[in-house]
Amino acid sequence: MNRLVYIIWDEEKLPIIQTDFESVLKHIDDIVAVAFETCIVAKNMNQFIQFDDRNRITEFNLERE
Repeated sequence: MNRLVYIIWDEEKLPIIQTDFESVLKHIDDIVAVAFETCIVAKNMNQFIQFDDRNRITEFNLERE
């Protein structure tokens, strides 16, 4: 299974990163430390995960019902 994800930060000057899900799991603390809000989009897994500055995690299923 292709577990490709995109990392998007709330700072517009930062690039969108494309990587694999396993790398995100391995380095999640470093990833969320980059900006106040971090979003991880895993299209093939139908997931959108948002980390905010209050340490809240919000997860959305991208699949339509």
